[in-house]
Amino acid sequence: MVSKFIYNIKSVNNLPHIEFNAYVIPRSPVSKIDGVRNGALVIRVKAAPEAGKANEEVRRCIADGLMIPLSKVLIMKGFASRHKLVAVPQECEGLLLGVIGQA
Repeated sequence: MVSKFIYNIKSVNNLPHIEFNAYVIPRSPVSKIDGVRNGALVIRVKAAPEAGKANEEVRRCIADGLMIPLSKVLIMKGFASRHKLVAVPQECEGLLLGVIGQA
């Protein structure tokens, strides 16, 4: 059974954003978006969770996957956790759903 991706539309800095949960797997052989598990986007990153390196790689992986600037990917909560709340601009909704195969 395929898990359904869950997200919300929220205002961040007075602009509409998509907020979604991400589950991060650090120290992976490759950095990539790896589907959906329990409603959260699964992201594998090569970096170890030290000095914010894994968080930056999470942002980079999402930005590259959506083809948007790194500055548009915000980690809202979970800086020191595998479970994160991430926000991207609302206009990325179709791209995000396409990347995870639920468009």
